[in-house]
Amino acid sequence: MSLGKPKYISLWREKNTMKTDQEYKQLSIKEFNKAATKYESQNNGIYEMCKEDYPPILEELKKQNFEKLLDAGCATGPMLTLLTQKYPNKQFVGLDLSPKMIEEAKKKKLKNTTFIEGDCENMPFENNTFDTIINSQSYHHYPNPQAFFNEVYRVLKPNGKLILRDNTASDPVLFLMNNIGENSKHNRTRRR
Repeated sequence: MSLGKPKYISLWREKNTMKTDQEYKQLSIKEFNKAATKYESQNNGIYEMCKEDYPPILEELKKQNFEKLLDAGCATGPMLTLLTQKYPNKQFVGLDLSPKMIEEAKKKKLKNTTFIEGDCENMPFENNTFDTIINSQSYHHYPNPQAFFNEVYRVLKPNGKLILRDNTASDPVLFLMNNIGENSKHNRTRRR
């Protein structure tokens, strides 16, 4: 007797394959707006796993020579809070699609940090703006991942670094992320 596909997988596919990119982004905004006030609280549920990325990102940044860093998909800016303490003379920008996440982030009034509401698949920055871009547990929310990588390539300075951590990506996507760009304009940082 076959049980078939688990119900939650079928529902997930049904919900997500019938949406346009814009409809999916509106759902993301709605969900993350609801989560904004509790995102960094003790009762933040699934968002707690994001904290597991902070030590490896901080370790990787020790190897980077950067002046201006973008946190793409910054949420309420917990990573930027740590970075402004560790690197008080650097410039930081946080970008997130959720207006409420950005609103919460701005309340922190972090030194040398700007928070911008915007789309990681259509970044509101000039070419060659950032030395380093970090992206933690946000990538899997992008309906058009290639648009994100195109934007990263565009806004990174030559020899800039992308540090991407997302343990929800599939194995083929992780393989591509770990092997992309070896001979390109930018050296990508490998993460898993």
